[in-house]
Amino acid sequence: MKKSWMILVLLASIPALAAVDAWQIKAPRGTDIDLETETIQYYGDAQNPVEAVGKDSRLMGETLEYQRKSGRFIAKGQVVLTRSQPKLREYSGALLFYDEPTGEFQMPMGGKIRLAQEQMTLEASRFSGNARSELFQAEGSCKLVDQNGVLTSDRMEGDAGKGQFFAEENVIFTGKNVTIRSKRAIYHQKERQTRFLDKPVVTRDKEVFTATEIIYDLKANKVKAIGPVEYRSQTVSGEEKNVH
Repeated sequence: MKKSWMILVLLASIPALAAVDAWQIKAPRGTDIDLETETIQYYGDAQNPVEAVGKDSRLMGETLEYQRKSGRFIAKGQVVLTRSQPKLREYSGALLFYDEPTGEFQMPMGGKIRLAQEQMTLEASRFSGNARSELFQAEGSCKLVDQNGVLTSDRMEGDAGKGQFFAEENVIFTGKNVTIRSKRAIYHQKERQTRFLDKPVVTRDKEVFTATEIIYDLKANKVKAIGPVEYRSQTVSGEEKNVH
């Protein structure tokens, strides 16, 4: 009994990075270690969160669990995961599962992803994806916000590294003096262009029209309609029409 107690004290007294490999961890409210499962619990609170710092990542939460055998972190309560590579990204929510060896993550209670360099944020009721490859899937009350406007939908997925985002179901874009509704949309962030598919409906001031496909150039603030265009009860024929 005395020998086991001494081992526990030794593990608890050495720097936390020894227990979690390359991560340095500060736990203001203490630590519990399960020697059999190699699971470590770190405790903090809202004012004094647990902080784990890795090579290119920082993870903060009110409590943090590390499963050493799998390399999984489970963070709870005002969680923020910040990654500096390949670009500055911030993942925040109430609950985060993060598999450090693979970069895979889940936020089952929802949250926000901030793409700092692109000046863009993503919000949803549920997130999953890979922080290293910058791929993500989102479900429920999805919202993408940047300087060009707001894109909402029931589902989204994308590649933040390439700047491509796909929205499905109840898609609504609200921009400068224009609102576009459709079933599907593809946002190309680098080109600052969004394609709306499946007969989208465009509302701009008192003008309402629909087409087979709409391309919105956010930089130039121009709408291009592809296919037959219908203005309320009036139909304008033509394969392509520019509306300024």
